[in-house]
Amino acid sequence: MPGKIRQYFRDKKDDVQDYTGGSGVIGKLVVALLVVYLLIAMVLGIYWSSEPDTFSVRDHTRTLASTMDREPVTGFATTATMIRIAETLLDKPGGYISNDIAPPGLWMDNMPNWNMACSCNCGIFPGRCARISAVPRASQRKTRT
Repeated sequence: MPGKIRQYFRDKKDDVQDYTGGSGVIGKLVVALLVVYLLIAMVLGIYWSSEPDTFSVRDHTRTLASTMDREPVTGFATTATMIRIAETLLDKPGGYISNDIAPPGLWMDNMPNWNMACSCNCGIFPGRCARISAVPRASQRKTRT
C-alpha cells in the first residue's frame, strides 16, 4: 500500500513537470512566492495584533477637561472615554479587522472580537445611559400621601 501511494505522488509530480515544461522553474517560483507571502503575512499579523496602550480614565478626563478649560460635568468622563475608545479603534494598526477574508486578518483570533466589543460599546452604551438616566430612581419619585 505505501508503495502505491508513493507511486501515485511520483506520477502527479511527473504530470506537473510535463505540464510546466519539465524544468520545475515555475514550481519553484510559485513556492518561493508563497513562502515570501506567508512570511510577510505573519509579520504583518504580529504587528496588527499589538495591544493598544491602556489609559487611566480619571487622568484622561482631567487632562481633557484642563485642555478644554472646562469643569467636568455629568457624562463628561463617559463621553471622553467613548471618544478615546473609538479613536483607538480607528488608529490601531490594521484598522477594523473583523471583516477580513484573507490572511493575516483571517488568522487573528482575538483581535476581531476586540474590534466588535469596541464598536458595540460605542454604539450601545450611549443609548443605555440615556434610558437609565430617564427612569427616576426610587428616591426621586414622589409618593402619594
